[in-house]
Amino acid sequence: MGISQAKDVAEKLSDMDIDLIISSDLDRAYDTAKEIVKFHDEISIEKSELLRERYFGDLQGKSGFNLDIPNNSSLTSYVEEHNGETGEHFLNRAREVLDSIERKIEGEIVLVSHCGTIKAILKNILDESPEEMKKIKLENASITSLEFDDGEWNVLRYNDIEHLTDKNVAKCEVKKK
Repeated sequence: MGISQAKDVAEKLSDMDIDLIISSDLDRAYDTAKEIVKFHDEISIEKSELLRERYFGDLQGKSGFNLDIPNNSSLTSYVEEHNGETGEHFLNRAREVLDSIERKIEGEIVLVSHCGTIKAILKNILDESPEEMKKIKLENASITSLEFDDGEWNVLRYNDIEHLTDKNVAKCEVKKK
């Protein structure tokens, strides 16, 4: 399904005038970036560790559906209890992504990352409460569009899955016990 989703998102972005693709250096995201660049062979892909998903410590490699987070625990505290990246560090890393783009912004930049990282980027822009951020759902291979205008980031849209067929939509969420 992931390969099919990557091809769908690449097709959706095929007419976009892209100047740069920055991808997480993790295979799943980088493979999606390689699908996108097939339609834009004049540009290259820049890998960035900043775009990696949150480091989950002892929980690393487990599916979000298998984390079994207790109802009285937040994802952040549960991850931190298992030697994972702190919420503060994760949000600061997402802020670093935005800062680095601000320094090089010229034209259209496509970021290829992971649900949690995209939500951390959105949190930096929207400055919403954790409760409000929980309401933001992102599907795999969804498109989020941001604009940097007059020194400010704006969210134009998020979780656009119009390009995915029903069979190609996989939820990106964490289950609690």
